[in-house]
Amino acid sequence: MTKKLLALSVLFLCGGCSLYMREGMPEFVDVNTNLTTIPNATVTTKYGTRAVEIPGRLSFLTSYSDVEINTAEDECHYASSTTISSELSPWFLFGNFVFGPFFFVGMFYDFAAGEAFVYPDEIMINIQKKENC
Repeated sequence: MTKKLLALSVLFLCGGCSLYMREGMPEFVDVNTNLTTIPNATVTTKYGTRAVEIPGRLSFLTSYSDVEINTAEDECHYASSTTISSELSPWFLFGNFVFGPFFFVGMFYDFAAGEAFVYPDEIMINIQKKENC
């Protein structure tokens, strides 16, 4: 009985946060386009820029910062730029407000680690084709 009470007390007092649920897990975003494969696409996050192939599934670490997807202009396509904005994670709300009175500790840690935010599961990029292609 004492062990159960102690375990429940620790769970209640420590508070939960989304970091416990998602720690180290990358975000995946399915990127679709109105065309087939687009060469020379890049993704820019706060961690840097990398080349990607779209349409496809992109992965990156969660953050409160936006992600930008750029496509370069070529002989048949105009350049484009799309920004993916993050939104508040449901795990952040659930874990911090339901599991304890010290929710502000979990909130602070989630915001600092970027785990309080998620990206949409899917986005669509509209790429304009040039005439005569």
